[in-house]
Amino acid sequence: MYSGKKVRQQRKSPRLNDFNYTMPGYYFVTICTKNKISYFGDVYDYKMLLNNIGRIVQKIWQSIPDHYPDVMLDEFVIMPNHIHGIIIIKENAGYKNVGTGHRPVQLQRDIGGKKRTGRCPVPTDKNYGLLSKIINAFKSMVSREIKRKNTNCNFAWQRFFHDHVIRSEKGLQQIRSYINNNPMK
Repeated sequence: MYSGKKVRQQRKSPRLNDFNYTMPGYYFVTICTKNKISYFGDVYDYKMLLNNIGRIVQKIWQSIPDHYPDVMLDEFVIMPNHIHGIIIIKENAGYKNVGTGHRPVQLQRDIGGKKRTGRCPVPTDKNYGLLSKIINAFKSMVSREIKRKNTNCNFAWQRFFHDHVIRSEKGLQQIRSYINNNPMK
């Protein structure tokens, strides 16, 4: 019998199976707006011109290392309906508390059937880790700031984000080039 409630279909996680996302390394991420609506500005003459919402996204993206001291940012570009960026997780970053920086959250792990709280090199869910915490905090801060400044805006992010683990210097250079040339496409 149909209850009238909309049931959200369970989607397969886009994260790699058996990969620890607290590991140090370079991660290429793409985060899109819901329904790919262009909220952040326009490309004009092969350059991205950010509007007020795009500048909010830029400011909060650049503040990620303020909230996560063991994280650095590399190349990034904000496009009309998505952002591409490289996030660098430094050595030992996954062994600390995680959170938005305003309120750290301790990780839990299951050891011998007992939940242990504290430093945890492997996240509770193997498909998630520091990278997801960073992106979720970023999306939350952007949404909150946009809604605070633009009360008539129905801004929303796509539910998931795309990531790619960068495993070589050649791959890093190719992704940097892709990011820098994205507005020309």
